[in-house]
Amino acid sequence: MRTVLTSLISLISILSINTWGAETSAESYIKAVGLDPKDVSMLFVKEDGTSLGWKEKQYRTPASVTKILTAAMAFEYLGHDYKWKSSLQSAAKVSDSTLKGDLCFYGGGNPSFLTEQLWVLSNHFLRNKILKVEGDLIVDESYFDSEYFDDKRMKKRVLRAYDSPVSGASFNWNSVNIYVRPGLVVGSKAEIYLDPQNDYTPIKNKVTTVGSGKTYIDIKRNVKNGVEEFEVSGRIQIQSGEKVFYRPIQKPHFWTGYNVKKQLSLLGVKIEGGVKKGVCAARSRVLAEVESKDFSLVVRDLMKFSNNFIAEMLAKTMVREVYGKQGSMDLALKLADTFLKERGSKEHKIYSLSGLSYQNRMRAVDILSILERRENDFGSFAEFLAAFPISGIDGTLKSRLKKKMYGRVRAKTGLLNSVAGLAGYGLTDSKKHFRFVLISNGNRKKESWKIRQAFDKMVINYAKKN
Repeated sequence: MRTVLTSLISLISILSINTWGAETSAESYIKAVGLDPKDVSMLFVKEDGTSLGWKEKQYRTPASVTKILTAAMAFEYLGHDYKWKSSLQSAAKVSDSTLKGDLCFYGGGNPSFLTEQLWVLSNHFLRNKILKVEGDLIVDESYFDSEYFDDKRMKKRVLRAYDSPVSGASFNWNSVNIYVRPGLVVGSKAEIYLDPQNDYTPIKNKVTTVGSGKTYIDIKRNVKNGVEEFEVSGRIQIQSGEKVFYRPIQKPHFWTGYNVKKQLSLLGVKIEGGVKKGVCAARSRVLAEVESKDFSLVVRDLMKFSNNFIAEMLAKTMVREVYGKQGSMDLALKLADTFLKERGSKEHKIYSLSGLSYQNRMRAVDILSILERRENDFGSFAEFLAAFPISGIDGTLKSRLKKKMYGRVRAKTGLLNSVAGLAGYGLTDSKKHFRFVLISNGNRKKESWKIRQAFDKMVINYAKKN
């Protein structure tokens, strides 16, 4: 009896040491890379179910790691075979190659309506043998509400592509690419090109080519006379390579309409009227139509490039499909709340499905649960996994985890001032699969690149020891 009791006490002691040891190990993982444990939530789970966690049930701001939630919702509510449709329509009659009225572009909420799709749509339109439109080009963005910038996003607008407006009739992610090259000789103006070339975003070139010194480019936007003029000023060193800047537009219906009109004119179709916002006539017939990219490729653009615009376009599309109502962010956030509650989360707060809000609150354990649920969905997990940035190869992980984890991590990054996140899937040195979530909040003194570097080390250490 004494022998049995002694053995039992020994077993209890061992179990206690192991439990305490796990807690100490979790904390040491964080301290070992120079982070303060009070700022960090961490959760690693191997394929056999064993885990290493620290404050994984504490609600924190996940930044763009929130897009894992958005992508998962999109796959569940829309399905991996979902397609958007954009079209050119009219109720007017055609006589002698002339459309005797307005031509209407219907956006259909397509987040992937890019230059190549506009070219395809315009070429489809040519088969109607219409060479002149006597009326205006009407742009119908009624698939979504008229709220271009949701009030729960950042309060202050910034001139960066990640702050693009969201519209049911969007084009090229509602941003313009501005390319700047040095002139041929010192003292000459720089060469500036727009992509796409259009009449809605004229350029005022005030950039000088210099022989020495650093290149400095400043871009301002002036909205006047019905267009958005970009004033590009500064200097560019003559030996400098091409510089590219991505800038958002403010009025997507004009932006899209001007580009549609331009593309049609390049193919010989003249629209005599102007570009106006409106709704396609009830009895319009479809003259040309184009489908979006494959759904999985849209989600891929969302995740690889952490595209806030696509996140909100997906959110509003889900509202249309689930509630049958005009796409709005308020209803999208209601849908996200339901999605999380059905999966056990109770005190979360979601203000932005792009993650562009400090008010978002999620737990590492809930994010990991989403990753696990997706992994168990045979029908679409391959597409979901393919959307994540790959360590050392592409997206926001292209320059991270190159040496020791090249191609072995597929994860979503997150970054705001004082906030960093990394979550996804990995492969250990012993070829075992694992899921993980890392979130850091609150350390304003530590540079964001140091936190990202610390997270990379934690992933490397975990992969090495498991």
